Amino acid sequence: MDIANITLLQIIVVWVAGAGIALIGAMVKGGGKLVTSYFLLSFLLGPIAIVWLIFDGRKACPFCHNILKPSLKVCPHCDHRLVYPHL
Repeated sequence: MDIANITLLQIIVVWVAGAGIALIGAMVKGGGKLVTSYFLLSFLLGPIAIVWLIFDGRKACPFCHNILKPSLKVCPHCDHRLVYPHL
């Protein structure tokens, strides 16, 4: 395949698909609050947002769904003890 034959429509399709995959990954990883923080980022960065999501250490509390830093062991909002396997 010659790189000169790539059309603008193909680039847009790949960009939107990458953004959609990043949003689905954010939803699976951290719930609704993480999706809202990734919404604009995913459409600006497109497929690059997938890589960003993989290396982002944030997680969501399973009870109150607050976005937490990876170093926290107890949720400061609901005092739930966070026990996760190493991701």
